[in-house]
Amino acid sequence: MKVAFMSQNTGFEASIEKINQITELIKISDVGEITHRHEGLIFDQTNLDTVDLIHLRDQFPEVKMAMIAQVLSETLINVCHGNNITVIHEKVPSNEFMKVLLLEWFGIEKRRMDYNTVFSLSGTHSQVGVTQLALCLASELSSFNLKVGVLGLNQYNAGDIPGKETDYSFDSLYASIENGIFEKEYQRDKNKLKSLMLELDGFYYLVGNRDKRFASESFYNMEAIQKLIEIAKQEFDIVLLDLGSIYDTASVVAGLKYSTTHLLVATQQDISARNFKQIRNQILKELGYTEDQFQLIINKHSVNAAYNARLLTDQLGIPLVGRVPYVPGAEDIEIAHGIISNEAGKPFNKAIHTIARAITTSLVEGNMPKLKKKSFFSFMGANV
Repeated sequence: MKVAFMSQNTGFEASIEKINQITELIKISDVGEITHRHEGLIFDQTNLDTVDLIHLRDQFPEVKMAMIAQVLSETLINVCHGNNITVIHEKVPSNEFMKVLLLEWFGIEKRRMDYNTVFSLSGTHSQVGVTQLALCLASELSSFNLKVGVLGLNQYNAGDIPGKETDYSFDSLYASIENGIFEKEYQRDKNKLKSLMLELDGFYYLVGNRDKRFASESFYNMEAIQKLIEIAKQEFDIVLLDLGSIYDTASVVAGLKYSTTHLLVATQQDISARNFKQIRNQILKELGYTEDQFQLIINKHSVNAAYNARLLTDQLGIPLVGRVPYVPGAEDIEIAHGIISNEAGKPFNKAIHTIARAITTSLVEGNMPKLKKKSFFSFMGANV
């Protein structure tokens, strides 16, 4: 979203720049500078009264608006509410302004801000490549000087890596997480989780569910999975959740709920569109998720495919964040090297780098590097 910013509040400006959904913040000095390119407007109250606000809404009926108020009155609040203008006092903390904007403009609940470093990856259908993409992205993100952890939460596929043996997996830790023992151990040893994960290419990986007895049963519960995610996001700068492609599980429901960015992996096949539409209608809508809360990654992309990227994005109704090219012999590379990015070639790794940059544009907290903010369209290239 391109947003016009007509305010002197530099603190709010810095917070707005952290919001993933706002791809460009354009400073203006007068409403006359607003064009059809702008989808949002943030402005100071200054000398505007309720008549001015109603007139402003009449001029721009489709533009999302937020007003930074100097003085709040009941009448002002009522007029803003009636005209779909978000209003907030200039004295509130900048992080609170950002939370209100996320909720009012994009429907993101405040609690989800606590999970802005947690990214979920799920697929439109089985064998779409969710686990490999999660591992490749983790490898790339770790090169940004970030501490990265991948949690395998797929209840139907453990995601074991050939040649990388480990005694620990999601199911083997689950009981101790559910009964609180693991949390107590973590309080004594802040690297407890990391010590039980595979170390790969600068990041850490917890293998998913190996016990097939629990795959299709209501054995796992969301509260325990949330505890695991909470511990992981304390140990790592970024946490990637491998959710797989079966959505009627506690792992997927918890993974979506306790992550802010949802990456959907698809291929240029009719099954991707058909399956996701069914998932959307039967599960995601019931959980309160809409298409614009996901970002699309096309895996095994080919420019010669009849089902091109434009057609697929139109069918799914989900914005595209990146296209990962098809790699001949990917299965053999996986068997020989574990993570295919090591041997997949320059185009593949360039695509992974582009996606990694795109999804981390708003991560500026702590010691994480401030990455230059760019429109998602600039990452995708001209040809779709």
